[in-house]
Amino acid sequence: MPKRAPSVLSFGSRILDAVHYGTIRSFGDLNTTGDLSATRMRAFGDSEIQGRCSVKHLFTAGNVQIHESLRTESLRSFGNVIVHGQLTAAQLRIFGDLSATGRVNCHQIKLWGDAHLSENLVAETVKLTGSCRIDGLVSAERIQIRSRGSCEINEIGGTTITIRAGWNEDGCAQDKSFLNWRCKGTTRVQLIEGDCIYLENTTADIVRGQTVTLGRGCRIAALEYGEKLSQHPSSEVGCARRIAPSEDQRQHAHPTGGHDE
Repeated sequence: MPKRAPSVLSFGSRILDAVHYGTIRSFGDLNTTGDLSATRMRAFGDSEIQGRCSVKHLFTAGNVQIHESLRTESLRSFGNVIVHGQLTAAQLRIFGDLSATGRVNCHQIKLWGDAHLSENLVAETVKLTGSCRIDGLVSAERIQIRSRGSCEINEIGGTTITIRAGWNEDGCAQDKSFLNWRCKGTTRVQLIEGDCIYLENTTADIVRGQTVTLGRGCRIAALEYGEKLSQHPSSEVGCARRIAPSEDQRQHAHPTGGHDE
């Protein structure tokens, strides 16, 4: 009969050995001597993992720092998450800051705070609210960014891309006297490519899309669109041109193989 993985219940500071655990519940600071592996971990306090971290279900209410890679099915965090390596997950929900030096791969990420990513972010759904600096590519089917400060991203690619500024649809806080300095979030991107694109307060070198809508405050150097372009009077475009559909797109829209008599 296989040996059952030990569980941990800790109050106060605790140092864990590099073995596989069942459930870890920590009410205080938690450290490891090396890699950490567990089925479930709930940490109420600061945690520092000296090696790799592989936890199936991870919940943190405090700051967590991982000195190598993180692999999890679900991470829910109320605090700052720092990963010195690659982050692989199915679900990420972070109410705080996220920093990763390696590639971030996940099915869905929802973040309310600041993101500092040194490499690519690849997902099915991306929802970022706050500020960010992403040195690589953000790639997903659905991308929603609401800038409450400054966002700098190298490239964005997806099917549906929405970038808004501020707190609501008008780009400002509901209460003008409350945190009004964060009313006008800005986003700077070198290249944006997608099918359906909506932008606010965005500065970009190149934007390519089928349907492109420019809301308030956009500055686009070069824009290419396939079907429709809508532009707010306050937005500026250096050069805009409509691109005819490719031969593959025309054949997909009008398949051959038969003629009506």
